[in-house]
Amino acid sequence: MHPHDDDPDAPCAILEAAFGNVDEGDRRSVLLVEDRLVAEIDAFGPMTRAAAHLQAVRIRTDLEAMGLDGVVITIVPLREPLDPPPEHDQTRG
Repeated sequence: MHPHDDDPDAPCAILEAAFGNVDEGDRRSVLLVEDRLVAEIDAFGPMTRAAAHLQAVRIRTDLEAMGLDGVVITIVPLREPLDPPPEHDQTRG
């Protein structure tokens, strides 16, 4: 484990959101990379949870090599969108 893991104030932290109520068969993830210094967020995915961890480590290694800090990398579960309410149905004219 990297010393910055789970520390949101570290130069490059990797955090993981709770996957508690995600079905075992549906473990797709999205990787969010937040640069707090410039207030930008990038998203990568969907990918498996394991692939998200590997990608997070690669990104952190690259950022640390460039001397960038203030970046938080978060692995979050990808959930299916909820059905929109009928009044937002765009198929109606």
